[in-house]
Amino acid sequence: MGAFSSCKKDYNCRCDIEYQVNGQVVGKDNTLNTISATTKDQAKSQCVNYETDASYLQQKTVEKHYCSIE
Repeated sequence: MGAFSSCKKDYNCRCDIEYQVNGQVVGKDNTLNTISATTKDQAKSQCVNYETDASYLQQKTVEKHYCSIE
């Protein structure tokens, strides 16, 4: 019996980021990460929108990440 190699492919997950203070957008950025997955649907399940709390110019900030597979 032969060995099976992984059939994973690399997908690009792009996240556009908004920094919000008191509901106002005060800055924007983006990131690009590589996800190794066997299917595009599997990659999409790992490339999701999310929010985090942070500090921006010494103010409580919400980082909103809008992510999708390119």
